[in-house]
Formats: sequence, C-alpha cells, structure tokens
Amino acid sequence: MRKRLLAFLLCLIMALSLLPTAVFAANGSAGDVNIAFGDGWRLDAGGCLHITGAVHNEPTRKVDNWIYINKTVWADVKFRITSVVAEPGSSIDNCESLFSNCENLVSVDLRYLDTSRVATMEEMFYNCKSLKSVDLSRLDTSNVTNMKSMFERCIHLTSVTLRDPAYPDGFNTQYVNNMSNMFEDCYSLPCMDLSSLNLKSAYYAKEMFLNCHSLYRLDIGNLNGVTDDIVYECLALQEISGTPNSVNKLAHNLSDIGKWNLTWYDYPNARHWENVQTGEVYRTHDELVNSLFYSTAERVTLRLYNGYLIHFDPCGGNFSDRGIQFSYTTTDGRG
Repeated sequence: MRKRLLAFLLCLIMALSLLPTAVFAANGSAGDVNIAFGDGWRLDAGGCLHITGAVHNEPTRKVDNWIYINKTVWADVKFRITSVVAEPGSSIDNCESLFSNCENLVSVDLRYLDTSRVATMEEMFYNCKSLKSVDLSRLDTSNVTNMKSMFERCIHLTSVTLRDPAYPDGFNTQYVNNMSNMFEDCYSLPCMDLSSLNLKSAYYAKEMFLNCHSLYRLDIGNLNGVTDDIVYECLALQEISGTPNSVNKLAHNLSDIGKWNLTWYDYPNARHWENVQTGEVYRTHDELVNSLFYSTAERVTLRLYNGYLIHFDPCGGNFSDRGIQFSYTTTDGRG
C-alpha cells in the first residue's frame, strides 16, 4: 500500500512539473480577476498583460512542422493579449521574441519597464499584426546589440516613436550592430526618420525596410553598414535623405524604384531623382552614383522627379521635431 502511495505521489509531482508556466484562474470581470499569471506578470480578463515585477524571459526554440518557433514567457496566452502595461518597478532580462506572434496586440505602454540588462530585442514585436503605433522612447537600450526583425510583419504599423528629446537617455542605439529586417513587411508604414539615432555600430542593416510598400519618405541618417536591398520593393518611396555615403549605398535600389514608378503619360520623367539642395536631376544610375560619391555636403535629400505620381503626402508635410515620429495624415482625408 505504501509503495502504491509513493508511486502515485511521484507521478503527481512529475505531472505538475510538466504544466506550462502560465497558471490559469477562474473567469471574472476585466481588471479584477486574472485569467493567467506567472512570475512578475498577470493577464486580466480584459486581455491586458500587466508586467508587475521582475520577469525572466528565456525563449526556447521548438520545431513545429519543420519551422523553428520561439516559445516565450507568456506564449501560452499570446492570442489573448490585446494590450500591455508595464507597471512601476517592473523589469525584464531578455526581450527576444517577447511579444512575437501576439496577433491581437493593439497597444503597449512600456514607459516603466526596466530593460537595462537586455542585450537583444530580436523579433520583439514580430508578427504583431494588429499593432498600429508604438512608443519606445523611454526604453533603456544602452546594452542592446541586436534589433534584427524587431518589427517585422507588423503589417498595420503606421507610427513609431524611438527617440524623444524629453528623454535623451532613451533608446540608445550606440552598440546595436544588427538592424537587418528591422521593419520588413511593415506594409502600412509611410515615413521613418533615423537621423537622430546613433548608427555607427549598425554594421548589418540588410533588407531593413524590405517590402515596406507604403514607405513614402525615409531619412537614413548616417547608416553606413551593410545595407543590401534596404529599400527593395519600396515602390512608393518618393524622398530619401541622409549622408551622401549612406544614400549612395542605396543607389541600386533607388534606380529600380525610379524605373518601376512609371505612368504611361510621363515616362521620360518617371525615372529621375532630383537633388533638393542643388537642383540637379539624375537621369541615369551613373549620374546619381557619381554625384553622391564626390559630394562634400553633410546631408543630401533626393526626391523622385515625377509630379504626376505624387497624389498626396502621407507624412503630413514635415518630420516632427521629436525625432522618429510622424503624423499619418493625408490631404485626401485618408488619415
């Protein structure tokens, strides 16, 4: 009898050890009853994920139909999450795939989240299909080295705030060396300004804006790393700024964009890029490359020379003086 009892208890202990980290509670009204919780976090019945303390996130890769998938701290309830609020005193040690595949996530408030120990933010918001705007200007990224695919497949993302002069220590990218695919497949993103970021260490930036089909205006700042196909398939691009060397590295993609942005009644002008500062018009790829290569200007702005193609400005005119932020407004009322 005693052996049977011991065997039963051993089986029970083994079964409990296999339970997921998320613990589910009884249903209740939003805000007062948790439907799931773990160390340093809880999910209320309204779908709000509250980060309340120190969270340990150690993504484990598993194979699902031959595809590697990152399983994160709240992966078992990711489809229930509609918003995220980090409360004062909260912290996390790893942001890799933190909200990856939270397809119903609409808003995040991470202003109080301590990320000072974080080294990677790879795929942090990967495939957050419902996310439309995000403000990360208060995050401490002073130790982050990897932002690869951070917003990849955020297909409805239209507003990103990474830097804010009111928080000069926020979103420090001085040690980030990998920004490849960072905004890939962000189909709805109309504008981005990287000029206020420290990009001296960003050696890998391949395909950073790949397939950003709505990208109209881009300031690449002083990005001088590997930028292969950084704006490939960005066929809506009408204006690009940055240092001459940074823009020159994109010349091949810019030539392709000029060729594709054609209208049957304006074919001769459709493939020209104009230097806003000097008024030069580049009719060939070689003219564009040579001008940028020998330029002594600190910055250059190129604009696609085609008056018929530009129907509205989705960026609302000029970039905000707050850094990487824009207002998604249009002159035809499609704000």
